[in-house]
Amino acid sequence: MEILRKLWWALALVGLLFLAIGIWLLIDPDVGLAGIMTYLGGILGLFGLILLISGWRAQRRSQSTGALFFFGALQVALATLILSNTEKAGSAFGWAIGGWAIVMGLSQVAMGLGRKQGRLWYLINGLISAALGILIIKPPFDSPQASGYLLAFYTLLLGIFVLYYSVKLKRGATTPSPEGEKSPATNSED
Repeated sequence: MEILRKLWWALALVGLLFLAIGIWLLIDPDVGLAGIMTYLGGILGLFGLILLISGWRAQRRSQSTGALFFFGALQVALATLILSNTEKAGSAFGWAIGGWAIVMGLSQVAMGLGRKQGRLWYLINGLISAALGILIIKPPFDSPQASGYLLAFYTLLLGIFVLYYSVKLKRGATTPSPEGEKSPATNSED
């Protein structure tokens, strides 16, 4: 968790990029899927590289880095696949993003049930995320524009949640010590 606390800024950057995609989709719901896939591939690649570099830096300090390397390499590989063939990636995108929304929604509900602070935030976000995931996979309408709006709202929600979590990580990154120095936090609420 300490490594994630130090990467709060990278999560904030990803949250801002998701917000940008969501706003882009709201402004232009007819945007081409290839453009969205290129942008998403870039975000995944950037965040994957940040994780790999952070893993390398943490390894030099003899910290556990397996998860950082795994998820960093996975995201770079996924970004490479997306960017190498945006058409095929686009055809699987709806199912992938819908499935991701459902899994994230259910995990947020589970996290919300297991905590006292922030419970309502996690429950509401989780239920909305799961519902949007179902609607993205099986839209009740035939309009591609309506599907674009659903995707936009989910992307905005995801961006807001990632930003919220990055701020929580930043606040927990350091706590003032009695001497006025900053020391690593031991609070692991999130």
